Amino acid sequence: MKKGRVQKLWLLQVLLMFAVLTSGGGAQSQQPQNQKLYMEYYYVPACENCEDGPGYAAILEGMVDDVMERGTDYELEVKSLADQEVYAQFQEIVETYQTDDFYPTPPVLKIGSEYLFGEDQIEAKTRSTAIAQLNAMLTPEQVLDFPGHAVGGVCPFGIDNPAVTTYLDVSLRRFDTVYPAAGNAASAVRLNCEELFALSNSAGWIDVCKNWH
Repeated sequence: MKKGRVQKLWLLQVLLMFAVLTSGGGAQSQQPQNQKLYMEYYYVPACENCEDGPGYAAILEGMVDDVMERGTDYELEVKSLADQEVYAQFQEIVETYQTDDFYPTPPVLKIGSEYLFGEDQIEAKTRSTAIAQLNAMLTPEQVLDFPGHAVGGVCPFGIDNPAVTTYLDVSLRRFDTVYPAAGNAASAVRLNCEELFALSNSAGWIDVCKNWH
């Protein structure tokens, strides 16, 4: 098998497994009821009366809304470094995460226990970090029970569990042809992205995979 095809097989299987396992039923099986995700956004206002921080926070909320499960609650607190108390809090973050090669500067977004530093990291990782903070990966036994396929063959086809919702990641669109698994580790099927979307009964395209651009 050609190296490029192997890479596509591996990538697609990871993407599809991730999409299936982070869908509605997975959160119900792993996540405590009424769990709340807390987030903090630290920023420096462009001017004394500027609303750029709250305005960008609304964009962040939209990113989180894209991947939140129904009924999941979250809270985003917007913190301006013009406030002395907030500035003192931010200095504690700086002291904790600075290294010889890295010095944290705003904007900074805290999601659960994870920090994202800078606009590029925030825009690239907000969705995936929110998902990771709310969902744990399933054991091989739970994978078999939940989507109905064993690890190595997880795919969006033939899933009878009504609690499972399948999403496809936009990173797949850079391939003309993809080779998703077909129920076990020894099988795959050749499709284009439009065919995959239709045959998987996908609920939509999402952007949660990182470092592929």
